Amino acid sequence: MSRKLRAERTRTIIVKAAAELFDKYGYESSSLNDIVARANVTKGAVYFHFATKEDLAQAVLDLNQGISRRLVAENDRPGRSALEVLVRAAFEMAERAAQCSVVGAGMRLAVGGATPGGPSNDPFDAWVRIAADRLAVAVAEGDVAAEADVAAVARSLVWFLVGSRLVGSVPGGATARAGAVADMWRLLIPGLVPEARRRHYRELVDMLAQSGGRPHSDCVVRHDS
Repeated sequence: MSRKLRAERTRTIIVKAAAELFDKYGYESSSLNDIVARANVTKGAVYFHFATKEDLAQAVLDLNQGISRRLVAENDRPGRSALEVLVRAAFEMAERAAQCSVVGAGMRLAVGGATPGGPSNDPFDAWVRIAADRLAVAVAEGDVAAEADVAAVARSLVWFLVGSRLVGSVPGGATARAGAVADMWRLLIPGLVPEARRRHYRELVDMLAQSGGRPHSDCVVRHDS
């Protein structure tokens, strides 16, 4: 393995170790020494890649944002409307937040006041923009009412997903988590979707509620060790 590849591999190990700790214990309660021990690397290796713990937090947020963008892109397939893409992405994000430390850590960092770079780098803004962009396309496609406040709906969707992660695990596992997201969409659909399209989206939500989620290869699967 070349020196460059070894360095990249070490950096990835460090970032994922930080994500596990930030997710489980929070940013403030996770020290650089804890991260060194979790990653099983030297302190020098950590400082080679990251000058501060804040830099590590930014790396976790960057990885989280990449996952969010890919999640939407993976669901954006031919024949699917923008609203269907968003509905499917919401179900998957809720499950990844429960199973994947990178996603869970990103949510904790976003609400814990440890967001590097201040308000201009707020991950909530990025998540809301992703959702609002899909909703704006859905308006053009006739699946969302023209008078809908897409920014407000996007914010509500993001806060629901983040809040459901932060309040703790939903008893019942993946099926219960999918059911909670389905309940959210069942509340949104009547006020968001024109009557002629409501049945289609209710059936989509019902179908997705029956399936549990699975971790993705770009996530760190949470464990208790």
